[in-house]
Parts: sequence; C-alpha cells; structure tokens
Amino acid sequence: MRFAVLSMGVAALAVGMFVTSAEAKAKTQTLSHHGTFVSASAGKMVMTGRNGKEHTHVVAKNVAVTIEGKPAALAGLKKGMHVSVTTDTNGAVTAISTRAAKPVASASTPVKPASTPAKPATAGK
Repeated sequence: MRFAVLSMGVAALAVGMFVTSAEAKAKTQTLSHHGTFVSASAGKMVMTGRNGKEHTHVVAKNVAVTIEGKPAALAGLKKGMHVSVTTDTNGAVTAISTRAAKPVASASTPVKPASTPAKPATAGK
C-alpha cells in the first residue's frame, strides 16, 4: 500500500514538473519572420511579408534594432530594407535586424571551372 501511494506521488510530481516546464517554454518562445520594412511610428511597425501583404506589428518599448550588424534606432530603418523580425508570444516585436537582399558571394567561394578545358600550348617548329 505504501509503495502504491509513493509511486502515485512520484508520478504526480513528474507530471507537475512537465506541465511547469511546458508553460515556461511557451512563455519564452519567440517567433521570427522576414519581410520588407515599410514604416514605423507610434509604437507600431508596418512590413510586407513574403506573401506580398502588408501587416502591422506592435513594437515593444525595449525593441532591439540592428542595422547591418550594428545597434541602431527604429528611426534608422528605411522603407524597402529587408528585415528579420522577432516577436514574443503576444505578437509584440522584440527585435528587428536588417539582412541582405541577396547573399553576397565571399572571396572563398570556389570558381566554377570553364566547360571546356584549355588546350596545352605547343612549341613552334
């Protein structure tokens, strides 16, 4: 009898820890999406999503803005910039960063070889 009560107590404790962990994870989970910056004013930001539709987000007072890898102000964002936006579970924007429209090839990117190999030079007679 004691073993059954002890087992049920341990099981209840495990379930309680799992539920608490899931709730904590849900509270700290963030969502991220990309689009094109349109405008920002009075605690709101308008952007165009990948589907081409404009939508408005509430901007958190402590929003972290990064432009080209450097900390910046919301006013530094310009219409047409490609942005990554992170929102909290309530939908408020907590971070905005700009990103390149197209990835830039680095110097270490291998060069594609020509389709036909070069012919070796021949010595004259």
